[in-house]
Amino acid sequence: MLKNFKLDKLFMKISIIIPILLSLIFLISNNLLIGIILVLSIIYIIRKYQFKHFSLYLILLAIIVRGVGIIIFNVPQTSDFKVLLEASRAFNLGDYSFSQTGYFKMWPYQMGFVLYEALMLKIVNSEIFLKGLNIFYEVFLTYFIYRMVKSLVGEKEARIVSLLYAIFPFSIYSATVLSNHHLSSLLSYLSIYFLLKNNKEDKLSNYIGAGILLGVSNVIRPEGIVIIFSYLLYRVLKLSKKDFSKYTRIGSIIIRCSILVCFYLLVNMGVSRYLVSNQINEDGLKNNNPLWKFVLGTNLDTCGRYDSKDEIYLGDKSRELEIIKERVNSPLKIGRLLVCKTNNFVLNGSLESSSGIYNDKTIHIMGGDISYKLLEDLVSGVNQVIYSFMIIGLIIGVTFKRKEILKSNLFYFYILFITNTLVYLLIEIQPRYTYFINVTVFILGSVGLKEILKLWDKRKKFLRD
Repeated sequence: MLKNFKLDKLFMKISIIIPILLSLIFLISNNLLIGIILVLSIIYIIRKYQFKHFSLYLILLAIIVRGVGIIIFNVPQTSDFKVLLEASRAFNLGDYSFSQTGYFKMWPYQMGFVLYEALMLKIVNSEIFLKGLNIFYEVFLTYFIYRMVKSLVGEKEARIVSLLYAIFPFSIYSATVLSNHHLSSLLSYLSIYFLLKNNKEDKLSNYIGAGILLGVSNVIRPEGIVIIFSYLLYRVLKLSKKDFSKYTRIGSIIIRCSILVCFYLLVNMGVSRYLVSNQINEDGLKNNNPLWKFVLGTNLDTCGRYDSKDEIYLGDKSRELEIIKERVNSPLKIGRLLVCKTNNFVLNGSLESSSGIYNDKTIHIMGGDISYKLLEDLVSGVNQVIYSFMIIGLIIGVTFKRKEILKSNLFYFYILFITNTLVYLLIEIQPRYTYFINVTVFILGSVGLKEILKLWDKRKKFLRD
């Protein structure tokens, strides 16, 4: 026995606890441990057990966690959200004077969301009701992820990814804020559903439905052009030699895409005309200062985010154009800006709260007080882990499963992801602006997740053999 005894092996066995402790300290200190445990637990449970009526459990979980989130993080409406909420209440009283304020004169397109909130408040005059609607929209997006991943990737991957989105803190926290992302994103993805459905059923009614949904979505939040451009690019890139040999085929595609764009524009022009003709405002849904987003987006000092110092240029188009040119006058500046924005917007997955409003609050649990700030830090860590996991899945999927992506509707989501990313590399970024594209990130992330699970299964089989 002593012949086989070696001090170096004994040392290695004992000292292995050091890197393990270092890893645990790192994960705990950076609030990542709970997130990693949650992700691994969901993967294990879904792969281990079969759940009947999974979609029902998914919906119930998504509703419950968001309801609890609204109760715990009872966020007061601030900044733009407060302005829009107060405007919608004034609108219901027949008071349109808010439309003459600097905010609405500069960005009249915000009237679309005011109309929505005013209509909802006519039904139930309650801020809680509006937050309850946010929950409904987010639950529907969670279900959309499940159905889309199930059809494009697989059942188990769909269950894992949709569950991760159901408990995704960014989505839960967003439900507490009365922003225009919720309904707009839902309508956008419903329009995408109809458009992708056309790969099998090339019906005019689907294009009409998609155009109307996308039009309403754009009225609430003007992002429709990204979806339309991505779809048109998708159709062009999917053209084959066979399509070019049949002029009727090309003509059919052009007609259908034109119908999509026409109904999209009709909805926007109709709402804009309503605002003008009823003397609610004189500009409809125009953007009277399109350069402002670029002024903020090219600010290297803030990495493309809002800076109150930039307000000295606000409204002066010549000065705005001048400062944009000044900020992008060298390749080095542009390179640093793009790297910074990619890291902080595309890769970061930040969960941003409202200016430290929880710093002095505590929650009483089991005879002890826990600060909201600690709770928020833990939740932010979970958010970071889930988002990073999906981004890694996206990168792995696109890198190693390119052929499979090209052959399916996943290709459209990939184009949408690229288009959205390029747009925000040019304009202002905020963590909440990732709301729409997060759904696409989770869908694409499922491709890499499938590959990771395959490699894990191969490793286990290799170790057994």
